[in-house]
Amino acid sequence: MKKLAIVTGDNDFYYTWNGILRSIQYASNNGNSALTSNKVKLCELINAMIPTHYLLHQNHWSYNGLEKIEEGALKNKEVVDIAKYLSVVPNDLLIDEEVDRYLRDTRWDNGETFIFDSTASNQESQVYCL
Repeated sequence: MKKLAIVTGDNDFYYTWNGILRSIQYASNNGNSALTSNKVKLCELINAMIPTHYLLHQNHWSYNGLEKIEEGALKNKEVVDIAKYLSVVPNDLLIDEEVDRYLRDTRWDNGETFIFDSTASNQESQVYCL
């Protein structure tokens, strides 16, 4: 897998998705083998990352009542509900040629699609939002 897009339908969680794709980027650049292209496996990994990356990159324990929680934030109803809301299914993911086709055929640019691309011309992978 050289490219991965997550089509979310919601542009309010930029920092969460960016953090998730940066983790995938790191794994792609530093792993000992190629990342899987199996969408079911990718969904499982991404969905497992959502609560942690939401807290780490988006919420910072600073609103929705989380500022009062000392422990157990990942089990907090607010975080669980957001993780369910953001969860992805295979149809939400585009891989390699699907990403190229989506970029070629889609004119909608509302910050709802998050893309990891390891084929950049400067030899560095990129993460961006469209």
